[in-house]
Amino acid sequence: MNMNFPKPSNALGWFLALRRNFPEWYEVSPRAQAHPKPWPARFNPMTDAVFSYNEIFLPGVTPNEVFEVLISAKNWPNFYPNAEAVQLPTGEKLQAGMKFVWRTFATTQQSTVELFEPNQALGWTAESLGVHAFHRWILEPQNNGTRVITEECQNGFGATLAQTMMNPSLHATHQLWLEQLQSVVLPSPAVVA
Repeated sequence: MNMNFPKPSNALGWFLALRRNFPEWYEVSPRAQAHPKPWPARFNPMTDAVFSYNEIFLPGVTPNEVFEVLISAKNWPNFYPNAEAVQLPTGEKLQAGMKFVWRTFATTQQSTVELFEPNQALGWTAESLGVHAFHRWILEPQNNGTRVITEECQNGFGATLAQTMMNPSLHATHQLWLEQLQSVVLPSPAVVA
């Protein structure tokens, strides 16, 4: 995984960097993969311009351990390169109903935590010029580990205009987020002397 590329300064730069550095992840998510958990009324994975679905299995990791990393939003930039300048009104962690500001795809997002089920699910809206998004994480205990699902829907004129690039780019960047999350929560192998 090539993590040594310079951070792009605009959304187009991110689209191109993701395609170039992660071609194996640069694909459109099949909408039929959408998790059956209900979405907020204004989002629909079957009809919104942009939809992304990614998942990973983390062996030996509890949903609680994953949830703690996800709600620690001020730390996202330490392991996920497409998150910057996370500003929370109080503390270091997301809470139900909390409004926060951050940057992704070099675009400032006004977000509100609308889904907060400890150790089970976390989701927030993200509003920027012409784009209305909902990003959620679903944590399912499975085989002595956790199945982590991340999904996002986007609609609005900006999402419609950018959908050709945004659908595969979002899939690639979310897979990067999952891979980097895995590197944070999985214990490092013991060093044998």
